[in-house]
Amino acid sequence: MSRRHIIVAILGAVALTVGGSVAWATIPDSNGVIHGCYKKKGGALRVVNGTTCKAKEKPISWNSAGPGGGVAYIARQPANTTVALTNFANTTVTSLSVPAGTYIVNAKVSINNSGASAADANCKLSTGDTVHAAVAASGGGAALPLLDSAAFSSGGTIVLTCNTLKGIAFAGVIAATPVQAVS
Repeated sequence: MSRRHIIVAILGAVALTVGGSVAWATIPDSNGVIHGCYKKKGGALRVVNGTTCKAKEKPISWNSAGPGGGVAYIARQPANTTVALTNFANTTVTSLSVPAGTYIVNAKVSINNSGASAADANCKLSTGDTVHAAVAASGGGAALPLLDSAAFSSGGTIVLTCNTLKGIAFAGVIAATPVQAVS
């Protein structure tokens, strides 16, 4: 490698380090709030500097310290159990009861297709987030993540439902983490 290439590489590394340090310094913001955007379809989350999200994203923010003593409520589908899914009928995979409050809700479920041809699989949280996936035929599978927020004035139940033409849902889990507010 020539001396010129080495100098260019070093300057590039320095620029990336300085640029990354500047970006990092603004997250969380001056009020201690971390801002993010998550895709309405699929639930991919990214941390952003500010509050502007893309058209297919939903803004979300949280305090870097979090609320004191907050504990997530979790419901898991019992181990080694499956829920049969047929004829695209919405079927409950698991549900979670929570007391009054505001929550960030995460869910995940695996779907296997037992049909002879590929089929769409759809899962939904009763709080609103929906995810779709094409699942390959004869044992093809997909893990579907969901992310949403919910507020309950007197407690409530969060339900995870799925459907496909012919298959099973397994390893379903819902976690609701209490937060002070969702903006």
